[in-house]
Amino acid sequence: MNPLIEDFENKLLEDPENEFLLNLIEKSQKKNISKMKAPTTYMLEMLNDIDRNEFYKKLIEKHATGKDILEIGCGLGLLCKYLVDSNCSSLTTCEINPHNFSVAKSFLKDNGIYNKVSMVNKSSYELRLNKDVQKVDYIIQELWPNNGFGENILSTVKNAKRFLKPTGKILPGNFELNAVPVNLVYNQQFRERSPDINVSSWDRFFANNLIRLQQSKLKDYSDKIYTLFSIDLNSDFAMKDSYVLGPESLKGYNAILIYLRIFEKDLSISTWDKAKDQHTASLWQPLVYLFEKGSAVKISYDRDSFSVASEERLSSV
Repeated sequence: MNPLIEDFENKLLEDPENEFLLNLIEKSQKKNISKMKAPTTYMLEMLNDIDRNEFYKKLIEKHATGKDILEIGCGLGLLCKYLVDSNCSSLTTCEINPHNFSVAKSFLKDNGIYNKVSMVNKSSYELRLNKDVQKVDYIIQELWPNNGFGENILSTVKNAKRFLKPTGKILPGNFELNAVPVNLVYNQQFRERSPDINVSSWDRFFANNLIRLQQSKLKDYSDKIYTLFSIDLNSDFAMKDSYVLGPESLKGYNAILIYLRIFEKDLSISTWDKAKDQHTASLWQPLVYLFEKGSAVKISYDRDSFSVASEERLSSV
């Protein structure tokens, strides 16, 4: 057994339908990963996120049958399998990462569905209409990190809309970033207040010290949920916005918990188990930001950058 997948085996095998995922994980490990852009462990966590997989499987089964589909970022090919299984009319998928592309190609061949998928080793920005892809009914994407913005989702979706038919849609089409005042017992490696955050890319996001909830202990939390941003990707959405939580909203608490919620009509998934959505992701995690007593906190996004700042730094954001 590959030691990298031992921790994942038992959970995946709880459902016999997930056996092909183990094969996909093993295949990924056997490839040369020296030039892989995403860490191997991240890809393993993604494949092992049962709720995330189930959310996308239900979404695909509900919408994809008989439709022309473009998938942005095929990863290792999991959603391609769901799409082919749903009997979509046509499927084009693009993947810029050469390692992921190679694994996905092999995976689709092993499952006898490679000839049902048009694979393109390019980013969606490089795709050429009527050459790489035709107009489609739906664009399937999964461009969310923990904060909702770090994988260039807004810019990518705006650019990709050129491939949609007049009645075409982005799926999933809606996401929210919500905040809840909390009291946190946090790991002592973190300071009394989190450093201000300014994230402009996926890689830099993981280099800063905004705390993932799993690195701390939640003592208690407010019953008040603040919706910071609610974005409909099928609308002419704003490319930048901000929200300020004032001292009165934060009184009695030492941190805010920020969680992502993704939904399409009555189907939803979030990153916080207390949010009571149908599915709770394990790969995506809530984030927490510690602040000083009496502070306000400003949360902003500008295109694909995301920032959090406390009161004393508001003038510089």
